[in-house]
Amino acid sequence: MNDFFGRLKHGVKETGKQAKVTLEVNRLKSQIATLQKELEKKYLRIGEAVYAAFTANDFSQTESLIAEYCQEITQMQEGIKSINVKIMELNNEKECVCGKGVPMDTRFCPFCGNKFELSSTPHSPNMVDEGKSCVCGNQVSLETRFCPECGHKFEGD
Repeated sequence: MNDFFGRLKHGVKETGKQAKVTLEVNRLKSQIATLQKELEKKYLRIGEAVYAAFTANDFSQTESLIAEYCQEITQMQEGIKSINVKIMELNNEKECVCGKGVPMDTRFCPFCGNKFELSSTPHSPNMVDEGKSCVCGNQVSLETRFCPECGHKFEGD
């Protein structure tokens, strides 16, 4: 009976942790949405400045304004990238060279086949409800082109 309550307590604790992660991820996504709206405003202001200079046939004063907006845009894009890295960390993911997010323990990217540094964790085959089997015994989804464990490329993909 104590084992049951111990597992129940552990399950509640894990659910609480996951809820905190979900809340934090949603908060970070909200920050990204706000930054993206600000980016759109900056792009619009650049366009308005260029058009005003065009109609006045004088671009001399517009260059510094556009450069200022571009610097602000670059800072906002770096902020978005930084927030996305935090989201990936919270989701226990890493970014591949192809730009896709993959689980931290992935050895090969399932999208491009990129090989990641070996980790010290032993390989245990993943199980997927609907999918295909790899030569290493790992179960992967139907759209997977490369096995995330051994790097095997699936034929016909």
